[in-house]
Amino acid sequence: MTAPPAETPFQYHQCDESAFTVGRVMEVTCDEAACALWCMEVGLIDKAKLCPLCNSSMKLSFARKRWRCCRRAQHAEGKKILIGGDGHIVAIDETSLAKKRKYNRGRYYQEY
Repeated sequence: MTAPPAETPFQYHQCDESAFTVGRVMEVTCDEAACALWCMEVGLIDKAKLCPLCNSSMKLSFARKRWRCCRRAQHAEGKKILIGGDGHIVAIDETSLAKKRKYNRGRYYQEY
């Protein structure tokens, strides 16, 4: 009789430990994209996620190392930025509208 597997603090369990041999791990970790795909394959990273805002599928961006919603343009439309409002006065500093010269190069703007 074999003993039951010991409790592990990890949230995954692998019956086949051949995926975690030193040679295999070194082979798949030479490239970031291949490493992420291997981690998905063995269950270390989720294969798919749903957007918490719209419940549509999300895509893993290897360049930015994060999950991105496919409908992010629609999420941005709902975020209207309001400056001021009724009863609020907004003062704009005109000095920030002109580009500053550096090393006496570029166009001259009248100082405010």
